[in-house]
Amino acid sequence: MSTVQQRLVAAALAWRRADQALAPEDKRSHLPWIVAIMTFVAGLALAGALALSAMAERWSADLSGVLTVEIAAESASDPRTATERLEAVLAVLRATPGVEHATPVPLDRLAAMIEPWLGAAATSGELPLPRLIDVRLSKPVDLAALGAQLAKTAPDTTVDDHRRWLGGLLRFARNAVTLALAIVVLVGLAASGTVAFATRAGLAAHHEAIELLHLMGAQDAYIARQFARLVLLRSALGAAGGIAVAVLAFYGLALSAQTNLAIDADTPAMLHGAWLGIGDFVLLIGLPIAIVAVATVTAWWTVMRALRGMV
Repeated sequence: MSTVQQRLVAAALAWRRADQALAPEDKRSHLPWIVAIMTFVAGLALAGALALSAMAERWSADLSGVLTVEIAAESASDPRTATERLEAVLAVLRATPGVEHATPVPLDRLAAMIEPWLGAAATSGELPLPRLIDVRLSKPVDLAALGAQLAKTAPDTTVDDHRRWLGGLLRFARNAVTLALAIVVLVGLAASGTVAFATRAGLAAHHEAIELLHLMGAQDAYIARQFARLVLLRSALGAAGGIAVAVLAFYGLALSAQTNLAIDADTPAMLHGAWLGIGDFVLLIGLPIAIVAVATVTAWWTVMRALRGMV
């Protein structure tokens, strides 16, 4: 066994060794519960941000290359009926290079979409409804030129590429991710402060034992390792429980939203519930590990700094 391997084994065995003189009398420490709550808050915020980001990316992919053409129900400058103007617009769209397909939205479907807001008037047939066309592009198209051509073919016709709505959605998703990261950082700072306070309390409670160990020749690193080991075990217990509850709460909220919104197989894919992927779970697993690491390092640093001031 090489010298490096021997040192690694010695370090591992040193972390396994506990000094009874520094063992805590309070077996009902609140540190695991505090770390669990902090991890739960940070984990839930991070899971929500990851899910929202994934949904925004899926919406962007689903709406990429999709246009909606709206033809007014009535036009003061065109005596043709809405159906005649619809056929004229369809002919132009289907002859345009880059248009994969153009499908009119049935009036009954359009009426069903606005019925929750307008009530029975939407399905009575008396309300003039615009005609909509779903357009899928196979390659980029000059939207300005296409819009001008359609307006010339049928006045009061507009083209919507959903860019404004999608841009606002993506900005909202980015802001949510930034907020979640800020919450994670704040939780890390709060955990560090809590561990530092608890470690100072432990040092004060075991002041006499620490002085005795010093007189016996114990090094500061040995004493700091005892406190860091205790914090590592307790914070690991709390962080594991906190992240588990956070994941369960997230999926509970996601299933509740899917049930209440009546999302099924016929619902567009971009409206389906946000589920976490493998990469998301890697980040969520890394969260409690990072919190435990911060707590352990904080305990070590706090003890080492305090011991330097002891005689």
